[in-house]
Amino acid sequence: MSGAPRAVVFDCDGLLIDSEVRWAVAERRVVEALGGEWTAELRERMVGGSGDNTAREIAAWVGLPESAAEDVLRDVYTGYLAVLDELGVEQMQGAHTVVSAVAGRLPLAIASNTREATVLAIVLNELIVNAMSHGLAVEGGSVVIETRQGDQEITVEVRDDGPAHAPVEPSGAGSGLGLQIIRTLVMEDLAGEFELYEQDGWMCARVCFPQRLGEG
Repeated sequence: MSGAPRAVVFDCDGLLIDSEVRWAVAERRVVEALGGEWTAELRERMVGGSGDNTAREIAAWVGLPESAAEDVLRDVYTGYLAVLDELGVEQMQGAHTVVSAVAGRLPLAIASNTREATVLAIVLNELIVNAMSHGLAVEGGSVVIETRQGDQEITVEVRDDGPAHAPVEPSGAGSGLGLQIIRTLVMEDLAGEFELYEQDGWMCARVCFPQRLGEG
């Protein structure tokens, strides 16, 4: 990439707004609802991890079997969306200064922070973390993220050529904990479809949903 930038797109989560603290609120509520104690140690174990890691850490912390992690993960996701609706989010320190410095000099855009966009961010985070754990597990492995926008539909595909994937079910839904939750979020919150399939040595996860994000 060379030359001066021609436009700037700001991400909302973690850059313009402090959404991470709301995610922590959702985690804490789930832990306490299950009879556990929320501590800095537990929080540290989950920072930067995937949803799968969060669910398993919480389940182990409160004394539940690993099989309970699916329900825990669902509670955290739905709880996070509820926390956003209930409490909103605070502006990140310095965000106003940064945006003001660029405004008027370059075209600006902000990645949507609607409920649908939040769900999509959750879905993509899980797919990318999963793909990286496989695609970058060996030297020379690759992870590819591709988006396509049609007249009525948006498609996002995350694929990797790494080893150690579980066999894909005939339904294409995937059997992993995170993948089950992803499928539910895509179908129920995005009114879309989720497909997992293998092609030419690549494991591909495809999300398709109606082009309606950003409508207001």
